[in-house]
Amino acid sequence: MAQEISITGEVKSSSGPTLSGVSIINNSTKKAIGVTDARGKFSFKVAVKTTLTFRLLGYENTYIQIAAGKTNYNV
Repeated sequence: MAQEISITGEVKSSSGPTLSGVSIINNSTKKAIGVTDARGKFSFKVAVKTTLTFRLLGYENTYIQIAAGKTNYNV
């Protein structure tokens, strides 16, 4: 089983404001694993080397890969 780590972060638009309601999808399982809160923040456990998709209607999808030792992601 892959090593799981706790990650946190924040999602912002390219113009600056945080984005709430962004779906966070595990690309391996194709299942939603979280959503950003009213302040655009997220926090959950995920396996190292997992690729996540951040999706919100009206915006381009953003992809990140979880790295060992990195626990904070600003998207």
